[in-house]
Amino acid sequence: MKSIFYQAKYKIIILTLLVGLPIVTIYLIQATSQSIENSVNQEISRTTQIIAFEQESWVFRTRQLLETLSYTSEVKSGNTKTCTEFLTNIITLYPHYTNLGVISLDGNVWCSVVPLMGEVNLADRSWFKKVTKDQTFTIGEFQFGVISKKNIVVFSSPVFDSKNQIKYIVSAGLDLRWLQEVSEQLDLPEGSVTFVIDRKGLILSRTPNGEDWVGKSFPDSILLKEILTSKTGTFETAGLDGVERIFSFTSLSGLSNDIFSVIGIPKSFVNAQIRNIAYNYLALLALFLIVFSIIFWGYKRQKEQSA
Repeated sequence: MKSIFYQAKYKIIILTLLVGLPIVTIYLIQATSQSIENSVNQEISRTTQIIAFEQESWVFRTRQLLETLSYTSEVKSGNTKTCTEFLTNIITLYPHYTNLGVISLDGNVWCSVVPLMGEVNLADRSWFKKVTKDQTFTIGEFQFGVISKKNIVVFSSPVFDSKNQIKYIVSAGLDLRWLQEVSEQLDLPEGSVTFVIDRKGLILSRTPNGEDWVGKSFPDSILLKEILTSKTGTFETAGLDGVERIFSFTSLSGLSNDIFSVIGIPKSFVNAQIRNIAYNYLALLALFLIVFSIIFWGYKRQKEQSA
């Protein structure tokens, strides 16, 4: 009777282990997988915020620069030669700016670091209209620079005379390549992408292979629709190149609410991490079952021999 009791107890233990351990293992794999995905989402969101913080820093520095320049005698002079020489020396300290210039209230550019090919009038530009109306520091929309011939965002600030009347506009064109430089310094998995896109789906900057992507437009992409809907967040979908990725995005509100910074981590990278965890758990499960079987059958055999 006692022998039958022990046999039943052993069978219950074995059955519990054979059924329970795989269930626990599956649960651990699922929980760890979710934890990995959450961790990746948090990490790329944090990285996206780093880029957003960097652009806010550029806005602050540019405002300081332009407001400082607006008080200088060279900018107020109205003398093209004096002003151009002065700004040419200044821009060497700020290589990310494509141009520094001063514009009269009728829109004519009379001072420019980049040589002008004839008369240039910017009166029709939205940023020029805004700065002359509001008479304060202004951030323009993304555009292709008429003078610099590069993709830029234009910053501008009013220049006041001794009677505190607006006299000129001093402006700076910021090359968006600084976003690419920031992206290249990030420690991202192989196959990751970072890019800047506007609300029309136009690629303004991209890493890697920016030269193959900048200027292309993807107005109907699923990713763009999600970006325009949420403004900030994470989203899993096929990228513009067809590769499945987890994307994090945020608007570069310091520059424009219509420009967005995006980071994409390959889904395959996340899946590989999950597979590695699953293999480790399964290996531990198999090892445990093997060791348990050896111990159990050894113990059982000893019992049988002693009986």
